[in-house]
Formats: sequence, structure tokens, C-alpha cells
Amino acid sequence: MARFNPNAIPPQVWAAVGPLVRDAVAKANPVDGRDATELMSRTAALLVWCHGQGLELRPEVMFHPDTLDRFIAAAYGHLASGTGTNYRRVLRRVGRAILGPPIYPPRPFSLPKSAPDQPYSRDDERALRGWVRGLSTPRLREGAIALLGLGLGAGLRSKEIDAAETACVEEDGSGLVVIVPGSPQRRVPVLARWKWALRHAIEHSQGGLLFRPSPGRRKRVSVFTENLPRANDPKLSVQRLRVTWIVRHLDARVPLHVLAGAAGVTAEQLSLYAGCMADVPAAEADRLLAVSKGESVEHPNGCAWQLVLR
Repeated sequence: MARFNPNAIPPQVWAAVGPLVRDAVAKANPVDGRDATELMSRTAALLVWCHGQGLELRPEVMFHPDTLDRFIAAAYGHLASGTGTNYRRVLRRVGRAILGPPIYPPRPFSLPKSAPDQPYSRDDERALRGWVRGLSTPRLREGAIALLGLGLGAGLRSKEIDAAETACVEEDGSGLVVIVPGSPQRRVPVLARWKWALRHAIEHSQGGLLFRPSPGRRKRVSVFTENLPRANDPKLSVQRLRVTWIVRHLDARVPLHVLAGAAGVTAEQLSLYAGCMADVPAAEADRLLAVSKGESVEHPNGCAWQLVLR
């Protein structure tokens, strides 16, 4: 700080801002000579600019974030954006040391991204099926079976299950298809092994809502699942039902863009579930990777799909 050379600054200007520069940099606690040199240089440039603009040479004016932004735009706007960002970072460090939290609140603690819910295993699915059939009242059984049909069968979200109606279900040559309204509208074929649950829901829907169709009911899937009797393991979770539906299709090697369209997400979002997929044996991986564009690949379950490489 003592060796800083202000020769490029007019003496009368340095006389006015020099003591303020040294005081401000001292409060920023430079860690070494190089750090002090950078702090002195950037802070001096700011205060000289403030002096030239006729601003009050008070810390709350000179080091306010708005002043820093104006200075960076005026003095360094012609430089690469990364340079201006670096200069702003240095000056905000000084401003934070002088003005403190009221003007420079602490940065929020960055929480790590939570891992996606784990899918149910095949054993879990069988356990849920048996547990649901054993619930004590028809109301509980019918509501839980509808969740299995729309969650494990079609991968719907809670709000979509709440709004699903009998009229949203079509039947074609391949089975049941749930039409999910929205922009864009989605067509979701129901997995074969869960068609029974959706058919059960249709039979008890009175032609209206599929989940808890009783008149005057409050449409809250979350409230219903929270009030279900506790099973030892696994607990019924609509989010896990949806994740299981997604991962089963990933394991079946459904093309990402096809699955993304049915799930109402982007193909990039599906990458979150890659860690939940079943391992692929080396021989099977080699066979899949060796397939040429347009060749038909046989699924382990006997159905074929067309591999399209873009």
C-alpha cells in the first residue's frame, strides 16, 4: 500500500482521494503485496472517477453497489465482460468490508442438489400391491389403487393425478392411454402390469375424477398419502411412483426424447435418473453400441424398438 504509485493521477485529485483509498483498502485486509496492489489500483480508479463525477466522497456513496455498477460500465464497458466482472468482484470486496451486511448481505449458503428419490424395487412394487389390497376401508383401497394405476402405470405428478378424469383415458389396440392436458398435451400409454389398477379406478369413478371421486372431496393427493396407515416398508409416495415409472422406461431403453415427451420433462432432466438405472451386462452393452442407424433391436421382454442415432 505504501509503495502504490499515484503518478498517473493529478496531485490535487490524489490529495483528495488518496487517504480514503488507503483507509478503504486497509479495511479490506489484503493478504499479501500482490493483493494490496490490486486493491489499491481498483479502489483508486473508482474514487478518482467518483471525484470526477462530482459525487460525495463518502463511503456509503462511493462503495454503494449502484455506484460500482455505474463505474464499471463507464470505465470498463469496452473490455471483455470477464474483466469487468473481476473488477466488480474486487470493489465489492472493499465495499462489503466498509459498509457491511445492510448493503452487502451475506451470500446465501449454497445447498447441494438433492439426489432424486429412489425408484421402488420389483419386490417393493409387489409389497405395495399386496398392502393396498389389504387396506381397511373401500375409500382407502380405491384411492391407493388409483395412485398405483396413475403413478406406477402412467408416471403422473400429484397435481395431474388430482385432475385426472375418466374422460382422459382412451383405449386403443395397444391398451389404455392417459391423455394429460397441458401445453403440449401428452399421451401416456399405461404399463401393462398396472392396467388393472387404472381399470379399477375407472370402474369406481362414477364417470368423473379417477382419484377419490366422492362429491365435495378436497383434491389433495399429499394429504391422502400422509393419512394412510403406515406400512413397515415401503411407504407409498407419489414421487417415487413417478420415478419408478421413469426408470423402468430407461431400463427398457426407450429413446430419451420419446420418454421426455411422455413424462413432460426435457431429455436433459432425465439424466438425473441415470444413477438409478439397472446395470447393463458388458455383452449387452456391446450389442447395443454395435447397432447401426435404423436397425431393430430386440428388448429382453420381447418387444422391438427402432434405434435412431442423431
